[in-house]
Amino acid sequence: MMVSNYEYRTEGTPEQEYLIFSKAYLSAAIAIIEDLEKKPEKYNYAHAATAAFNLRLGTELFLKAAIIKKDKEFKKLNHSINSLARTYRKLYPDSFFHVDLPFENKFAGFIEENLETLVKQADQQHPTDQILRYPRHKDGSHWNTLMAFNLETLKEQSIMHSAKIDELSNIIFK
Repeated sequence: MMVSNYEYRTEGTPEQEYLIFSKAYLSAAIAIIEDLEKKPEKYNYAHAATAAFNLRLGTELFLKAAIIKKDKEFKKLNHSINSLARTYRKLYPDSFFHVDLPFENKFAGFIEENLETLVKQADQQHPTDQILRYPRHKDGSHWNTLMAFNLETLKEQSIMHSAKIDELSNIIFK
C-alpha cells in the first residue's frame, strides 16, 4: 500500500491537516511505549525520548490546529510550545479547554511579568524539543540538563493526554 502527501493538497483545511498529524504523533507515542512494554530489552533513553517527542509534537500540532480554527489569520506558528500554549489559552480561556503541556518548563513563585522571560530563557538554554530529538547540542556538547522517564508513567500520561486532546478535538472541530 502506498500513501502520499498529495491527499492534503486536495482536501481538508489547514487546521484539519494539523489535527490529523497531531493524532498520528500521539498514536505513535503510545505505540512506541506499548512496543517497549513487550520488548523491555529495547527500553533505553533513546526509545523513551522518541515516544516523549511524539507526545510533545502531537500536542504542538493540536495547539496549532486549535489556534488556526479560531483565528484563520494567525501567522506566528513556531515550535515554541509555551508560546503556542499562551496563544491557545487566550483563544480558549475556559478551564475546560486547559491542556497540560508535556515536559513544560515550570517556575513557581514568580510574578507573571517575569515568568515569560524566564520561560523564554529556559526554552533557549534547554530546548526540550531538541533535547528529546538529539543526543547532543548542535555544538557537539552534551546537553547540560537531566531528563529521565518511567515507562509506566509515560504510558499513563500519554494515554490520558491523548484522550484529553480527542475530547477537545470533538468539541473544537465539530
